[in-house]
Amino acid sequence: MDAAELKNALLYEIEQYIPFKADEVIWDAIIVEDSVPLPDGQSGMSVLLAAVKREDIYGLTDLFRKAGFELELVDVDALTLINALEFFHPLEFADAAGILDIGTEISTLSVIQQGKPRFIRDISYGGMDMLKRLKRKTGLSEEKAVEELMNDSPSPEVIPVLKAALGDLISDLRVSLNYYLDQVPSAQPIKHLFALGGGGAYRLTLETLHEQLSIPVEAMHIFDKLQIHPSVDAAALERDQMLLPVAVGLALRE
Repeated sequence: MDAAELKNALLYEIEQYIPFKADEVIWDAIIVEDSVPLPDGQSGMSVLLAAVKREDIYGLTDLFRKAGFELELVDVDALTLINALEFFHPLEFADAAGILDIGTEISTLSVIQQGKPRFIRDISYGGMDMLKRLKRKTGLSEEKAVEELMNDSPSPEVIPVLKAALGDLISDLRVSLNYYLDQVPSAQPIKHLFALGGGGAYRLTLETLHEQLSIPVEAMHIFDKLQIHPSVDAAALERDQMLLPVAVGLALRE
């Protein structure tokens, strides 16, 4: 079926795939691949479905309207990051790569293969988990714990605590990547993982993920292809660069 037929069919079938009633959500879907071999010898389609509760969208859009803004579109964080990956790291985008957005409480893993989204999963782990463990194990105040978390060269006594704190995230990543390889037709192991987010995409985090997952892990760098206006505080931009790929990926939407 074509895209229009797909959306018409999903009107009656969407509740099989989301944990809400159809009239409670705003949703959209696209065809990723129109011919995928199935285990029974038949052929199917690979479809990307996005859905969000209406009350969440309306609460968000009302904030912008009250501030005097006219919204052009609302996108999914994971999809804007795929846009950013395509623009800033085209070689990895065309191969098999992962994006790890480490948030405060939730992290999102996205897998892209040959320029198409193949797997997206939220993981209940974020920077707050690292911060809580650091405070509990070392007795540091929250301010000092945040400094150590963000420090490119944390104190020697802090390093093993932070590495241990990443254990749950690494376990979830392994499970997620193995599930992806088992369940997605023609899945290939990712060859590169890009990390970002305000919850902990710091040097020690990147190094630990690389050591434990045995794949190259790096921050998603975006400045190589951006021109910074003289009026912008370059130091502040550099400090907060791990927060920017989502916004830049949204701006790249056609």
